[in-house]
Amino acid sequence: MTDPGPPDSREWKVGDHVFDAQGVPAVIAYVGEPAFATGKWVGLIFDHACGKNNGTVKDVKYFECKENHGRFVKENQVFATFDNDRRGSSATSLSGSTTSLHSIADSTKGDTTIPVTKKLARPSLGGIKPPSSLPPPGKGTAGAPRPSLGTSGLAKPGTSSGRPSIAPVQAKPKLGSVTESKLIPAKPVTETLIKPQLAPVSEFKVPDQKAPAAAGEGSQERPAPIPLSEPFRSPDKPKPADVTGAQVKAGGGEQVDDEAFPERRDSLKSEGDSVAATAVPPMKIQESAEHAKLRRDQEVEITKLRLHVEQLELNKAAISDSNRTLQKELDTVRRALQDAQDVGDSADEVAELRDSVEMLAIDKEMAEEQRDQLKAEVDDLRMKLEETTVELESLQHEVKAGGHGEASSNFRVNELQSLLEKSKEGLRILHGRLAEEKMSTQKLEKDFKTLTERNEDLTKKVDKLQAEREQTNEVLADLREQVDAALGSEEMVERLIEQKLDLEDRLRDAREEVDHYDEISSTNNEIIELNNQEIRQLREEGDMARSEVGQLKLRIQDLQQNLTDSTVTIHKFRDHTRQLQKENAGLREQLQQASASSSATAEAAPAAPVTIDFRLKLLDEKAIAERVSHRMLDIHGKMLEKKLGYVTLFMPDLYAANREEAFVQICVIPEQIGLKLGLIGEEIAQKFDLPAVVTPQTMEKLPVKRQDEVTYGLAFAFLLKVVELWDRDIDHAIRFASPDAFSVLNELEGQLQRQDESIQYYVDLLRQSRLDEVTSLEYLETSAAQLMAMVARLAALGCEQRTRMEKLKDVMDVFTAGARVVSAVSSGLKAGLKESGPEMTKWLVDFIRKSDEILDIARKIRRPLDTDNELRAVMLPDHVQSQLRTLVEGIQRVATLCFTWYRAVGHQSSLQVAEKGSLDGNSVKALLNAENDRGNFYKSVAASPQLSMLTALEEELGVLRQFSKEIEDGQWTRGASKAPEMPKHPLRLRAEMLKKSLADAEDLKSKIVAKDEEILEIRKNLRAKLEEVSELQLRRNLTEKKRDTASKTEDEKNFRLVSQNKELTDRLTKLQNDYDSESSHLRSQVELLESEKRQMEEKLKQTSKRFLSVDMSPGKPTGKTSSGAVGAGDQYVDGQVDVLRQVVASLRAEIVAVKCEQVRRDLEEKLPPLRPPATAKRDATAERVGKLRRQERALEMERVVMLAKTALDLTKPEEEREKLMRERKNFDAEFHLKMRKIQTEISELTGPGRNFFQDIVAAGQ
Repeated sequence: MTDPGPPDSREWKVGDHVFDAQGVPAVIAYVGEPAFATGKWVGLIFDHACGKNNGTVKDVKYFECKENHGRFVKENQVFATFDNDRRGSSATSLSGSTTSLHSIADSTKGDTTIPVTKKLARPSLGGIKPPSSLPPPGKGTAGAPRPSLGTSGLAKPGTSSGRPSIAPVQAKPKLGSVTESKLIPAKPVTETLIKPQLAPVSEFKVPDQKAPAAAGEGSQERPAPIPLSEPFRSPDKPKPADVTGAQVKAGGGEQVDDEAFPERRDSLKSEGDSVAATAVPPMKIQESAEHAKLRRDQEVEITKLRLHVEQLELNKAAISDSNRTLQKELDTVRRALQDAQDVGDSADEVAELRDSVEMLAIDKEMAEEQRDQLKAEVDDLRMKLEETTVELESLQHEVKAGGHGEASSNFRVNELQSLLEKSKEGLRILHGRLAEEKMSTQKLEKDFKTLTERNEDLTKKVDKLQAEREQTNEVLADLREQVDAALGSEEMVERLIEQKLDLEDRLRDAREEVDHYDEISSTNNEIIELNNQEIRQLREEGDMARSEVGQLKLRIQDLQQNLTDSTVTIHKFRDHTRQLQKENAGLREQLQQASASSSATAEAAPAAPVTIDFRLKLLDEKAIAERVSHRMLDIHGKMLEKKLGYVTLFMPDLYAANREEAFVQICVIPEQIGLKLGLIGEEIAQKFDLPAVVTPQTMEKLPVKRQDEVTYGLAFAFLLKVVELWDRDIDHAIRFASPDAFSVLNELEGQLQRQDESIQYYVDLLRQSRLDEVTSLEYLETSAAQLMAMVARLAALGCEQRTRMEKLKDVMDVFTAGARVVSAVSSGLKAGLKESGPEMTKWLVDFIRKSDEILDIARKIRRPLDTDNELRAVMLPDHVQSQLRTLVEGIQRVATLCFTWYRAVGHQSSLQVAEKGSLDGNSVKALLNAENDRGNFYKSVAASPQLSMLTALEEELGVLRQFSKEIEDGQWTRGASKAPEMPKHPLRLRAEMLKKSLADAEDLKSKIVAKDEEILEIRKNLRAKLEEVSELQLRRNLTEKKRDTASKTEDEKNFRLVSQNKELTDRLTKLQNDYDSESSHLRSQVELLESEKRQMEEKLKQTSKRFLSVDMSPGKPTGKTSSGAVGAGDQYVDGQVDVLRQVVASLRAEIVAVKCEQVRRDLEEKLPPLRPPATAKRDATAERVGKLRRQERALEMERVVMLAKTALDLTKPEEEREKLMRERKNFDAEFHLKMRKIQTEISELTGPGRNFFQDIVAAGQ
């Protein structure tokens, strides 16, 4: 018969009645490709709640049913009802092939557990239970006779084309433990060791001694062979004989009903009659004694191999048990993980992921079981192929040697050749299936990896949600604090109300006292008038005293001025004396050189002495000091007028109470600084006689001292312009500040005062005539930086910035002064450093050229600003305003670095002159780099400071050219907004605001008096309400406490669930890693056992060839020539050899059992220990099973001892040997009875049905 097609060989339709992979009946409600997964899926509806959904997945509705009555499965997991019928019918049919692979396998394996395990180890989704028609292990096959090799021509019942067919079981397995019941529990080692039932020694009967003599010399009679379960068939009749149902059942399969197949029974009977009619006579089909012995040896070796194969199966069963244990733990962790993840917001996605993971895990387990089954079948078929190959070689050798039984040998040769071809074909098919299963396993692993990554993504989402929850908890905590604060504020309001009521009582008392004090005040006023008259008199006397003190102070000032003039004169005289000494030393050096060189007398002539009129110089300095003093008095007077005007805006009480002095000062100080800067600038220009135009030619004509004075004066003027620019920005920001911004500007009073003191320092130097070219400009640089920072701070406070064209004029003045400084420094260096090299000269020429260009473009920009009224009336464009500060900073950085460089070069030149040396280009560059590093002007490593300065000048020149072009094109005047009018001064606004606030305060006082009466009435009502509020507050406090307790409980629960989720995830990862490692270890163990199996197979081949060589040796006596005694002795010896081989096989099985026990111990050590629940109870069934297994092992040991005791010993007398044989026979019968009883009881205690119900009870707990 042909094998039924796969489940997906037909097109499913909605409404078909089918079975799922667990054998549960269902109805198809959907067939197609859903959105939640790829491929074709089938939606099933069950009669009871064994599904996973109601037909809706990811908010997509595919069909309708009750909750947990629907489920989606793949097409290959659905079985039609007629397919089950076909499987049942094929289970009771007979195969027409006489060379079935499974018939040979079953005939060689007897009633071991391997066929049953392989029949029931069919991969299925959910673990199919064996049908009730199959006998449990150890029962149905215990007493069946073992057919000899090659004598069975019937296929095993329940198979079709060598494959088992199992009908689905109606019982529904537990969904949570899919892999717990996939295979029937394998039997222990001691149970399978005694399963092979060899022919007992008692069946080897010694023939009568007279039988050979009565037969005649030409007789070819041979000893009676071992009884066979089926006679040989002739080569021309390969069809099998009739087999009864009892024989089929004894073979380990299902019982065949003869009445169900009348036609088949008649055909088999007719074939049996024809076989009986044409059968060869019994004498011709009997085998020789040597051939029978060879066959028995082969059967013994096959038994050994079968024992080893059973041991391998037991190892695989142990592996399956460990896998099931790990899978149980994995399922437990997954269920706990599911319970923990249901709390989160992503419960739907996690549930869907869990379903997908379960389905993939099931598919993976199914594929692994199929792979293991196919591997086992391949190994089985390989073993059978090798056995049949050995038999074929032996029979071919027998035929070539001209042995007996030619008809039987030819038939078996043909049969084995056909079996060999079919085995090869079966191997190819199985290799193909193994490749397919390997591909499917790889696909499942990829899907599992994808789902694992998705699980990680969901875990990240869960972490994100937890972070959001923590933020929500923080917000909740803030709200709670606000609630507490609100409660505290209410309590505070209550206390304030009570205090207010108390104060009102005190106020009433105070008013009474005020009335009393009014009477006293009238008396006091009269006394005050008298005191005022006395005060006027005293003031007149004080004014007279003050005038006298003023005259004394003026005299003191005159004396101090004279003292200062004298001190300054002394300092100047000392300076001139020091200078004259230096000139005298230089002239002496020149005189020495002139006397040494006769050719240079004219050049060495001393210069004409300079006549200095100290009297005129002192008079000039005194005039300058007086002029500066008068200018300062004028400035001081202007500032006093300004301050007086500002002070008069305030009422005296307001001015003193609110400390308005700071606001007045910040309005006065910027203007005062500007006036002082103008004074200093004029005095500097006069003192150092600064030229209008600075060129290299004019600088070369000047002496060194005059060059230093001009350069210093230009640098001083440049810094004054920078400070004046920022001072005007500050003054404008203060004047245009809003009242809110102006209210915080009093913090700037200290900083402005310090800048005024810095400017005053240079005014004092001018007044004392102590300001010269060696005076440090550090205070001006610091003031410029600090004022620029103050401008930025005012902008941050929201003060309006200067946007008129006057600011651009100031910036152009700064650029003009800076360009003059750069030009003067470059010209002076060029004139003084003629031997510095062409490169330095080029740099200096570039500086001069750039500074001249800046001067030209600055004059070009400023010219329309002075003449064009339309341009002056508009505001600066936004892009110009944003670039002005950067431009000023750039030119200030270049000018400052040039000046410091010039002073460093001058100082170094004086040192070189004293040392009779000169500066070169490298020294000048080094000085520039040193000054740049000291001042931290340019930080670029790639470019030198001079290149950085040129680049900065070029950039600023480009910006200025753009401004000039835009002015010429009229872009600034087209569509530009007009400059705003001057607003009211913020100080005036502040004074008005304070006066208004004072008037408002008076109004509020009158309103307070009017509200007093209302407060008295409200006070009465308030006290009544306070009691109600207190009661409500108590209730609210109780409610808040309950809410806090509930929130804490919920937080603890969430934290516990999150920690549990994390622990379960870690445990799941650890179990998966342990599972992978142990699986690899078990695979290595299986490979090791397979290698041992191959070694034993090689040994079997060698043994078979050795027996064949002994059997077919030319000197071997035949049954004709050997005597009856010798034949009987050989037969007896053969029996004893068989017994010894059985003993050896048992000992080898014990060795294998010890190895398996060692492997099991290794697995127990490496596998993670199982943690039984704390409330686990004592399992009486397990204790009983353990006790039975210990009894079973004890019986095995007794049997081994008995076999060793009754071993064949030819030195002993015949009677003793017979006695030992009888004793062994009796022991074997008793042993088998005891073992069968123990195995039956173990099967009852550990049967599959009991395991199923135990699993249900455990899951319920």
